[in-house]
Amino acid sequence: MVQITEIGRYVVTQQEIRDPQTQEIIQPEIVEYQDGLRLFAPITVTNATITPIRICIIDGDVNIAASGFYAGQQIMFRVLAEDLPEVEGETPTQYKNEDLYFKPLLLEGDSIEMTLNQHQVIVDGDVGGFTQFTHWTKPRYLKPFKSLLKSQAEYNQYRNFLFRRMGRYKAFWMPLYERHINVTNTGTIYNVLNTDTAYVLEADRKHLAIKINGTWSAHEITAKTANTLTISPALNVAATAIEAVCYLGLYRLAADAVEFSFLGANMSQVNVPIVELSA
Repeated sequence: MVQITEIGRYVVTQQEIRDPQTQEIIQPEIVEYQDGLRLFAPITVTNATITPIRICIIDGDVNIAASGFYAGQQIMFRVLAEDLPEVEGETPTQYKNEDLYFKPLLLEGDSIEMTLNQHQVIVDGDVGGFTQFTHWTKPRYLKPFKSLLKSQAEYNQYRNFLFRRMGRYKAFWMPLYERHINVTNTGTIYNVLNTDTAYVLEADRKHLAIKINGTWSAHEITAKTANTLTISPALNVAATAIEAVCYLGLYRLAADAVEFSFLGANMSQVNVPIVELSA
C-alpha cells in the first residue's frame, strides 16, 4: 500500500505552427504527460496494477447462509468520506444566493410519483385522547430526484452537486418540470407573459424558469393578474423562441445518505428524494 501525494498533468511542450496562407502545418503540436503519480516513498514493483483504496467500516450485522453443502456470508461495508479528496468543481449558476440547476427529472415509467407531505407528528398521551402537530405551516411536495450518469465526467459533476449540498439542508433551485405554463403571446415578448388562467392560480409561486432556444433562465414574478405575469428581468425575444415556461422551485435533499448503483461501462444511477421549500 502506497500513498499518492501528487497527480501528473498533460503539458503542451511544442506549439503548433501553420503557414498563414496555406494553413499547412509547419511544426506539429506535441503534448506530453509529465510527473505521473508521485508517491510518498519509493517502491520497487514488477508487472504492477494500481487500485484505489478507501477507509471502510463494517455496517451492521453479518448475514450467514448455511446448508449441508455450502456456507456463505454477506457483509455490508460503509466507505468513510474523511479520506476522500476535496471536490473542487466549478460553482454553478447562482440565483437568490443559492445554486441553480436545470437538470431534468427522470420518470419512473410514464410518470413521476410525488407525495404531498405534511410532516405530521401524533402524540398519544392517553387511551382515546391524542394530539398532533407539524413543523411546517403547510404541506410540501416530496418527489424523487433520479439521475442516470453516463460517464465518469457526469459522475464527478454529481459528486460536486452532493458536496455543495453540505448535508440535507442546503437548498438549491430547480424548475418544476411537471407543471408547464402555456404562453399565448404573439410578436415580441418583453416583461409581460399572457397565460391561460388555469396556470396563474397558485398565488405563492414567485419565480419562473424559461427555456429560450435551448437555454434556461430564471425570472421573478413581480406582478400577477388573472391571465398575465409580469417578470424581471425582461425577455425581449420573439414569442416563437420560447420553448417552455414553468415555475421555479427551491428544494433541499430529503435524505441523509445517497446510494449509487453502478451499471458498468462507467454508467451509474442514483435516486434521492427531494422536498420543495417555500420561496
